[in-house]
Amino acid sequence: MTQIRPPSGGLAQWLAARARNALRRPLRIGGLSGLLFVIALVALVLVPRRATREARALTPSPADYPDTAAVRQRVRSADSASVAASGALSLARARAARLAAADTLPTALEARRDSLTAEQADLTHALAHAELSPLPESYRALGALSGVRADPRIRTLLDSLDDVARARQALGTAGGADPVYLALTARVTAIGREIQAIADARRETVDAELERLGGARPSQPAIAAETLAARARYDSVVSADSTARAVMATAVQTTAVLAQRADRARELVNVSAPPIALLAAAIVLGAAIGFGLTFGAELAHPRVADGAEAERVSGVRTLAVVRPRQPQPERSRRRTDRAISPLIDATSTEYRLLYLGLAGTGLPLVTVTGDESAVVATVAANIAVACALDSRATLLVDADPQVAAASSIVAARLAPGVSDVLAGTVSWAEAITVVAVGRERALDVVPAGSDPGAAWPADRTGTPLPDPRQPVAGGEAPSASETPAPLLTAETLRGDLSRLARRYDLVVIAAPPGLGQVGPASVLPSRDVIVTARIAYTTLERLGGVAAELARSGMELRGIVLWDADVAPPTPHRRVPIWSRPPGVPDARGESS
Repeated sequence: MTQIRPPSGGLAQWLAARARNALRRPLRIGGLSGLLFVIALVALVLVPRRATREARALTPSPADYPDTAAVRQRVRSADSASVAASGALSLARARAARLAAADTLPTALEARRDSLTAEQADLTHALAHAELSPLPESYRALGALSGVRADPRIRTLLDSLDDVARARQALGTAGGADPVYLALTARVTAIGREIQAIADARRETVDAELERLGGARPSQPAIAAETLAARARYDSVVSADSTARAVMATAVQTTAVLAQRADRARELVNVSAPPIALLAAAIVLGAAIGFGLTFGAELAHPRVADGAEAERVSGVRTLAVVRPRQPQPERSRRRTDRAISPLIDATSTEYRLLYLGLAGTGLPLVTVTGDESAVVATVAANIAVACALDSRATLLVDADPQVAAASSIVAARLAPGVSDVLAGTVSWAEAITVVAVGRERALDVVPAGSDPGAAWPADRTGTPLPDPRQPVAGGEAPSASETPAPLLTAETLRGDLSRLARRYDLVVIAAPPGLGQVGPASVLPSRDVIVTARIAYTTLERLGGVAAELARSGMELRGIVLWDADVAPPTPHRRVPIWSRPPGVPDARGESS
């Protein structure tokens, strides 16, 4: 199984290789980053606006907050009243219990004591009222008390008080400064004083009698009524306190909810940032996510990062890592140098070492293949040119009629070529053309041919190929003067090319992708194969699969050649070379300007 995961102990190096490959996709990273930048910028602009609207809706107004100060004061007042009522109730209960335990008078005397106690209270109240309000009505109320009314002088005093009061009233309000009016007023006051004196004497008598009966004590019914009143007041105060606390709890809960809303609104408002910060955040976010997505794609489908990784995956060594030719002005002064394709690098050390390595192994014929036809054609053409510049007899076979990249790179005519050989119209030797690749240096080329859709015969059993000069269904029959074409097989074509290759020091075949075009059943006689791959673009799985497929088919994989560039070589047009032809240089059709 092809090893495309990190080797043991090399996780950091493997991740670094994936990161390098991801960074070599600037267009993908830039496109994703730009798209994500726009999305992030729009989101960062719209989210604060939406957050501001939500914050405005969530922010409570001052009228929404309850007046907790008044509620707290109400609770404190209710608590104080509850404590006072509880104390009053406790005192009433203790007083009732104490009186019930200490009272030993007979029932008759107890009733007498109760009546005297009530009379004492009435006298005290009436005397205080008369002292505060010295009017005839206060004196009459004092004299109307039962204990005072029993005195024989009271009746005379009350009658005299009524007479004097009527006489003074007869003078009216205008008589306020009249000596008679003043004398009557003084008489009212004197009578009242006498009534007060009788009432004071009566209260002293009551006090003395109460002392003999053990002192003034409230009656049991009064104590019971007082206790019931204290209990009722306590229940009322407790109920009021409970209500105040419930209102307080509701106010506290409402305040907490409003505080949460205010905090949430504050958080939403804080989402907004200055425009420069939003722009910088969008740029950073877009670049980070763009690289992250590209890095994730690289992790999902790792690609070749360097020669060591290619060797580990394919199981063979990396022969060379080549890069595109850099323009050299000093080598473009001569007409011959200007006529050479920019894809041919006659000064490349990598191509020369690659050629010398192949020559050192004594291989007369080698096939270059890979997934990208432009890379295959460029590598094959440069190997052949390096061999030709070393004064070696070299043959370049453009075995890819569909693209014809190698033919266009060396500025060879297209026809006749490989497709015509496959069709049986010409032989290998008849298809050869000579092209100049430098000063006094030439290269033999078998171009791609005139038919880009030519089929590859791959039958090893010797089954003859159909005669291309036989009519198709519905066509005209050949004339009698036409000689029948020889029967072509893959074995025949392979043998002819093998015999032709003996005349050359090195034959380089630029083969199209696919095992059927380079395998043992192909018309190509070479069993030695070089596979090309592009750094950061050819997947490890594909490279390992090609190596395993070639090994299973009996081919000899000599090594891997890596193209180290972010773009593949420009695929030339089948009919027109990609560089400008100087006057007199033939084009692909053999015509000159």
